[in-house]
Amino acid sequence: MRKTLPFYSDVHVDTYHYLAYPYGIIKANYNNEQYYNSLFKHCSSLIWYGANSPTQLAFDSYYFTWWEHFKKEEIDNSLIKSQSNSIVKYIKSCIDKNRYIYLCVDDYYIPNRFCYKREHFKHDLLIYGYDDSSKSFLIAGYNNKGHYSIDNLSFEDLVKANPEDFVLLSVNEKYALKYNKSDYLELINRYILSDEKTRGINSLYKLLDYVDEIKNDYTLYDVKPFIVLLKHKSVIHMLLNKAKDKSSYEDLILKYENQFDICNKIKFSMMKYRFTKDKTLLSDVKTMINESMDLDYHCLQKIQEV
Repeated sequence: MRKTLPFYSDVHVDTYHYLAYPYGIIKANYNNEQYYNSLFKHCSSLIWYGANSPTQLAFDSYYFTWWEHFKKEEIDNSLIKSQSNSIVKYIKSCIDKNRYIYLCVDDYYIPNRFCYKREHFKHDLLIYGYDDSSKSFLIAGYNNKGHYSIDNLSFEDLVKANPEDFVLLSVNEKYALKYNKSDYLELINRYILSDEKTRGINSLYKLLDYVDEIKNDYTLYDVKPFIVLLKHKSVIHMLLNKAKDKSSYEDLILKYENQFDICNKIKFSMMKYRFTKDKTLLSDVKTMINESMDLDYHCLQKIQEV
C-alpha cells in the first residue's frame, strides 16, 4: 500500500525548514490566493537574530506549528518510546488519518545527509507519506549539499534514527486568510517603518555589520542570510503587485525589479568569497546592500504616496 499526502517541494521560500515545510503543505492544500497571502503575512518583513545564530537573518514570523492553517497535536516522547517496537505502524496510522508528521531524528542514521555516519546530530524533517512496496517513508528536508529536497527514507533507517518530538499537523480547512489593499500596504509599512533595531529594514544595518564581522572572523561566514535577502525581495515584489492598482505605479514596480539583480550579485559575491577569501568582495557586498536599502526606501515609501 502507498499513501501520499498533498505536498509541494517547489516553494518560494525554502532557505529554512520552518518555512519550506509549511508552505509545501499550504501550496498543496489551499488555493493560490491563500498561499500568497500567507507568504505576505509571514515573509514580508525581516528580523536579525545575531551573527552566532544558526538563522542570522530570517523572516519575521512566529513558528509555523502555531499558524492558523494547521491543527496540531504534540505527542509526548514517553508515548513515542512506548511505541518503539511499532513506530513504523504508528507513523503510517497518522498518515492514514491525514496527519503530516514533523519530528526530530539523529542525522547520523539518515542517508543523503551531511552528518550521515559522520557525527550524531539531532535535526528535524517532515514525513508526508509512505510506500509499503519500498518499505519507506516520503520525507522533506535538507540533503548532504544543504539543498532542500524530497526523498525516501527506509522504515529501518527511521527506526535507527531515534525519532522523537513528534508534532502531528492536519490542514485547517475552515481557515481563510483574507487581505484587502490597505492590508497589503500595512504589511509593507511593517517592514519599511519598523522602529526596532533588529526588525524590518533596520535588520539590514545588522547585516552590514555582519559583513564586517566576517572580514575579521571567517568562522562566522554563512551564505544563508544573503539568500534570505534575495527571497525577501521576491516576496515584496509580489506584494507590490497586490497593494494597489498596478497601473498607477507601474514605473515603481519596474524600478524595484532591480532588486533581483542587486541581491543576486550579493549572493554570488558571498559564495565566491567562500573560496577566494578576497576581502574586496566584502566591500562590494556592503555597497550593494546599501543600494538595496536605498531602493527599498525609495520605492516602498513612494508607494504610500501614490
